[in-house]
Amino acid sequence: LAFTLISFTYRRASQRGEIILPEFRARIRAAGCVGYFAQLTGRKVLYVGRTGDMHVEPFPAAKV
Repeated sequence: LAFTLISFTYRRASQRGEIILPEFRARIRAAGCVGYFAQLTGRKVLYVGRTGDMHVEPFPAAKV
């Protein structure tokens, strides 16, 4: 996937608090992601690319 590494980089920046959600979405959209689905209980995000390609990424549990 062309946008996989880019979305991973932006996701990490978002987790560190360096960017906020609107900027994260704009950046992954510019990288070729046309949508994503977050499964909170399974702690995974499915990213969908312009050509229908998909990438699943796990994310860490929330800190309480």
